[in-house]
Amino acid sequence: MSDSNAKSLVTVVKLVLAMGGGAGLVFLNQLILAKYLDVESYGLLSSSLAILNVLSPIAGYGIGGLWLRLSAKRVKVRPHTVKASLLIALASSCIAVLVAVFLAVCTKGPYSLEAIVVFILLPVMFNQASLALMTSVAQSVRRYSDVGLAQMAPHVGRLVSGGVGAGLLSSLYVTAWGYALTAFIVFVYQIFYVVKWVGVEWGEIRAKVVSPRYFKRVLRASTPYALNLIFSFALVQIPVYLASVKFGNYYSGQFAICVAILQLLYIVPNAVFGQYLLPVFHRMARGDRNGLVRMYRKSALYVVAVAAVLAVAVAVIVPKVISHAFGEKYGLAADYLPVLVLAVPLRSWSTAVGAVLLAVNETKGKLIAMLLAVFAQVGFILYPLSQAALPVIVGSVVAAEVTLLVAYIVVASRKLGVRSIFLAKNCG
Repeated sequence: MSDSNAKSLVTVVKLVLAMGGGAGLVFLNQLILAKYLDVESYGLLSSSLAILNVLSPIAGYGIGGLWLRLSAKRVKVRPHTVKASLLIALASSCIAVLVAVFLAVCTKGPYSLEAIVVFILLPVMFNQASLALMTSVAQSVRRYSDVGLAQMAPHVGRLVSGGVGAGLLSSLYVTAWGYALTAFIVFVYQIFYVVKWVGVEWGEIRAKVVSPRYFKRVLRASTPYALNLIFSFALVQIPVYLASVKFGNYYSGQFAICVAILQLLYIVPNAVFGQYLLPVFHRMARGDRNGLVRMYRKSALYVVAVAAVLAVAVAVIVPKVISHAFGEKYGLAADYLPVLVLAVPLRSWSTAVGAVLLAVNETKGKLIAMLLAVFAQVGFILYPLSQAALPVIVGSVVAAEVTLLVAYIVVASRKLGVRSIFLAKNCG
C-alpha cells in the first residue's frame, strides 16, 4: 500500500470512528429511552423528533453545502457571504419553526401531548443550521476531527438528558426539555466555531452591508443543497412520523428502534462519501472526470461490500440481542429488522453515486431522483397493499432505496455520457 493510500485509509478510519462515536451515543441514548419509557412514549418522542428532523434542513437552507463547494473551487468565504448566510439561516429557521408548529397542530391537535412535545423540541431545528455550517468549515480547513466533534456534541447532551429524564425519572417531559437545552448550547458553540475558522471577525460581519441582489444570489445557490438535505432526512424520518400518524405511537416506537440501528450502519458510506471523498470528487470533476469515475467505482465496490457484510451480521445477531434485552417489548422490531437491513448496501451504493452527482453539479437530476424515492416511500405507506403496520413501513424503506439507486444511476450515466456509471471505463 502506497503512503498516499495509507494516509487516506487512516483519515477515513478516523472519520468513521469519530462519526461512529456520535452514532454510538445516539444508539446508546435510544436504548435507554426504549428501555425505560413505554413503547408509546418512546414512539411519541421519536415521531416528534422525526418531523423536526425532516424540516431541520430548512433551517440551515443548504448554506453548509454551498460553502463546501466554494472551498472546493478555492474561493474564500468573504464577510458579506458570511453575513448573508447567517441571516438566511436565521430567517429559514424561523420558517421551519412555523411549518413544524403548523404540522403538529394539524395532525395531532393543538393541545395534544404530541404537539406539546414538538413545541418543547423546537430548538433542535436550529441545531441543524449550525451543524451544517460547522461541518462545512471544518472540512474546508481539513480539521476532520472537528467534523466528528460537530456530530458528537449534541448527542452527548441528549445522552445525559435521556439518562436523567428517562432512566432516572421515567419522564418524557424532562427528556424533551433536556434535548432543547442541549440544542441551544451546541448552537451557540457551533456558530462561534464557524466565525473563528472562517477567518472573519464579528465586527466585520456586523459592519458589512449586503445588497438584496447578493442575498438572492446566495439564496439561489444554496437552494439545491437545502432540498438535497430535506429529501435525505425525509427518506429516514418520514416513515417514523407517518407510522405514528397512521398506525399510532406503538408502531412508531417499534420502528424507531430499527431506525436507530439503521442509522448506525449508515456511518460508513456517510463518512467515506459524504465527508472524505466529496471534496475530492468536487476537485476531480473540474479536470479529471475519467479519474473521478475510476475512484467512484473502486471506492463504491469496497464500501458496498463492507455494508453488505455489516447488514448480514446485524440481521443474524441483533434480533437476538433485542429479544434478550427487551423481551417481548420490541418483538415486532426484532422480527422485521432482518428485512430492513437490505436498505444498508443499497444506501451505500446510492450515497456513492449521489456524491458523484454533486461533484459534477447535477443537483437537479439528483433532486428529482430523491423526490421519486420520497414519493415511492410515502405512497407505499399511505396506500398499502396490506394493513399490517410494520411490514408496510419496512417495505416502504426498501422500496424507496431501490427507487433512489436506480434513478441515481440513470441520471449519472446520462450526465457523464456513458452507458452505465458502474460499468464505465471512461466518461468521454
